[in-house]
Amino acid sequence: MELSLDNTGYSLFNSCERRYYLQTILGYSSKYGSPALRYGSCWHALCEGFYSHVKEHGWTHDGKALERAVSYGRQCWAREAVGREFPPDDYRTFELCFESFLEMLAEFNSDEGFLKVLETEQIFDYEVEDVDYKKFPALKGISLHHTGKIDMQAELSGLNWIWEFKTTSQPIDTQVSRLHRNPQIIGYSYASSRVLDLPPEGVMVAIHQASCRRLKDGGWGKVTKNFRRSPQIFTEADLQGWLESFLWTADKIVQCHERRSWPMRYDSCYQFGRCPFCSLCEQNIPLSSLGDEPPPGYIVSHWDVRTAPGYGGD
Repeated sequence: MELSLDNTGYSLFNSCERRYYLQTILGYSSKYGSPALRYGSCWHALCEGFYSHVKEHGWTHDGKALERAVSYGRQCWAREAVGREFPPDDYRTFELCFESFLEMLAEFNSDEGFLKVLETEQIFDYEVEDVDYKKFPALKGISLHHTGKIDMQAELSGLNWIWEFKTTSQPIDTQVSRLHRNPQIIGYSYASSRVLDLPPEGVMVAIHQASCRRLKDGGWGKVTKNFRRSPQIFTEADLQGWLESFLWTADKIVQCHERRSWPMRYDSCYQFGRCPFCSLCEQNIPLSSLGDEPPPGYIVSHWDVRTAPGYGGD
C-alpha cells in the first residue's frame, strides 16, 4: 500500500478523521466557496506569475512580469469559481488582490538588487524512510510519501531561502506567531533538506493581511492591508519533532483504512467556524452509501498537489 500525505491531508486528519475521509478520499467539497481561500489562491497565482518571469528574464522594466502575474491571477480566479457559488458582495475581490500585490512590490522595492529567484512552484514527492516500526507498527510495509509544493526558492542578500506566501484577515502579528509552529512550514523545512540541491537557511514566510469590517448599513469599511516577511529557522530537534508527528498521523490514517472507521471529531465542528461538512454529518448518513455522486450542496473536486494544473505561460 502507498500512502501519500501532504500538509492539507495532515491537517484535515488531525482536525477530524471524518472530514479527512470526505474531503481527501471521496474528494467532496462544499459548493459554497470561501472568499478567503479564493483570495489566497489568487495571491499565490499572482506571486507565481510575477516571480517565474523574474526567474526566466531577470528584473525587467517592460511590464511583462506584471502581465504574467495578471494572467495567472485571472486564470486562478476563474478556476476557483467553477462549480461553486460565492457571496456577491465580499470585499475580497480580484481587483483588491492585484492592488495589494502592487503595494507589496512597492514596499519591497529593494528586491531588485538583493533577490535572485532560483525556482518557483517546486513540487516534491519523496519516500519517508526514517520510520521506527516499533513506534509506528501500522506503517510496516507501507510506502509513505511526503508531498507538497514549495512556493519559491530564492537567494536574498546571498543566502538561500525557501519562500511561502500566506494571506490572512487576522492581525499580522498573530499570524506570525502561529506560523512559527505551523506544521506545513516546519515540514517544508524538513523536506527541503532532502529534495533540494542547496539546503536553505530556513523558510521566509511572506504574509499579506487584508481585513475589513462590515458597516451597520451592510456595506464594507476601509480595507486594512499589511505585509510582513518573517524568517523561520528550525533546529534539528524541531524537524525531528515534526517527523514524529507526521509519522503518528500517517500511522493513524492507515489504522482507519484497516478498520474502515472514520469517526467524527465533535470538538472540531465549530473550532474555526462551522465545518463545511456539518450539515452532512448531522444527517448521520452511513459512509458506505457515499460515493462519486455527492449529496446536495457538495461537489466532487479531487486535488493532488503533484498533478494540480498550473496557470500556463505568458
